[in-house]
Order: sequence, then C-alpha cells, then structure tokens
Amino acid sequence: MMPLPNLPLAPAPWTLRGDAWVLFYAFPRQFSERPGVFVRHPRARARLHIGAVAWVDYAETNVGPYRELLIVPGLFTGVDGRWGATISRIYVDSAASVVGGRGNWGIPKDLAAFDMQREANGTERLTARVNGTVIAAMVCRPSRVSVTGSVRAGLVPLFQEWEGCLYRYSFGGGGRLHWLDVLSMRGDGEYFPALTALSPLAACRITGFTTTIDASQVTRL
Repeated sequence: MMPLPNLPLAPAPWTLRGDAWVLFYAFPRQFSERPGVFVRHPRARARLHIGAVAWVDYAETNVGPYRELLIVPGLFTGVDGRWGATISRIYVDSAASVVGGRGNWGIPKDLAAFDMQREANGTERLTARVNGTVIAAMVCRPSRVSVTGSVRAGLVPLFQEWEGCLYRYSFGGGGRLHWLDVLSMRGDGEYFPALTALSPLAACRITGFTTTIDASQVTRL
C-alpha cells in the first residue's frame, strides 16, 4: 500500500457523476482468499458469493474528475454481526480521492494510471497500470441486445475494516443502463485478481449516473 498523501480531506458526503462499466460475477467459494483479491482480509465471513467489478469514469466529484477500478467480491458478515458488501481492491488516478476514500470510509484506495479508448466500431479498451505495469485490462462492446433503460439503486450497505476501525456507510443513485458484451477481462493476480477464467453473469454500462456516498458510522475495533 502506498503512504497516505499529505493532502486535505474532503469530508463526506460526496456526490459523484459519471459513467461506469459494471461486470457481475458468481465467484467461486473461497475466491476472497485468493491472491490479488484483498489488500488485507477483513475479519468477516462470506455470506453470498455474488459480486462485481467496476470501472468508473467520474466527470464530477467533491475532489474533481478521476477514474477508478474496484472489485466487490461478495456479501460478508462483519465483526459486528451485520452484513454488507465490501470493496477489497480499488485504484484511482487521484491522490485527493485516495485521501478521501481512506479517511471518510476506510476504503483501501491506491493510485493507478488509466487508459480508456473507444474505437470507431464501438469497442472499448480499458487499462489500469501501476508503475507502468498493466494490472487489469478489459475489452468490451455494446451488446447486440439493444434494450436500454433507466436504472436506480437504493441504499446499498457497505463496510470496510481499516487501521483498527470498522466503517459502515451506504450509497445509492441511478443512470441510463446499456448492456455490454465483455470480450476479455483480466487481472495480473497480484494487484488485481486474475479473472480470465471467469465469465461474468452480466455486464452493463451505466451512463450519466449520479450517486451520493453518505458519511460513515465508525467503530473502533
């Protein structure tokens, strides 16, 4: 993990607007114990092995535009006995976002560089690098299933364990959903889990979304 940058904390709540590419997976049992999945495994028990990988291009946030890659490996029961999703690996290209993510919600953010390209035929290539090395890459295109529509998510409970504290928070929002065909999605197995052998249950692009992340309830462990 990189040291915390010496920047001021932009306090929660945050409101974020942008586009996201979301892949939903049924992860194998014990997936969360594999290399590249958790920065450090929380003291939590897996409850449901349905999770997601998300690439995000934020146009507006409390700390300016930035890009992001994250994985939610499923639903877990925390040390307080309450369930929720947890973000186990996450990369952004903004030091201010690292400071805000760790300080407000205990989210284990680290820095990466992102490249997001769209070809003339609609194919998109998304790449994340750390110190010049590719840690994750995805190739996708609009699905031949052309159905689109609005989507709205209610408040989703999340928790993080970070530096001796348990953070509980929630987010909700909505945008325009477009189905995707994922041609490839891979991680290097160290910085991000190796997903090559897994096929997503579904994938979508959510455009023009707005989400608000509430302030955390923090409990010292």
